[in-house]
Amino acid sequence: MELNKDDFNKYHELSGFKLLMNRLLLDHCLDKHGKPKQLFDVVYYWDKKLTRESYIEHITKYLDFCESFIENRGKRIVEILESKIR
Repeated sequence: MELNKDDFNKYHELSGFKLLMNRLLLDHCLDKHGKPKQLFDVVYYWDKKLTRESYIEHITKYLDFCESFIENRGKRIVEILESKIR
């Protein structure tokens, strides 16, 4: 940790977290206070009250979220790369 201290010090505290999220192209995942948004329901397969149908529904919603999220983030990465090679 000591060897990387200078590289990671800028990411401490809320302003550093916001900077990191921006650099990782995840800034749209933060609310107006800089806290992570809840983007999808969190469920656990070991929850005894969770039915098979409900579990599959949650997984489907999560995968639908991931497809669009990955595609949109990929587009942002391509835009940045294109701007750098021009």
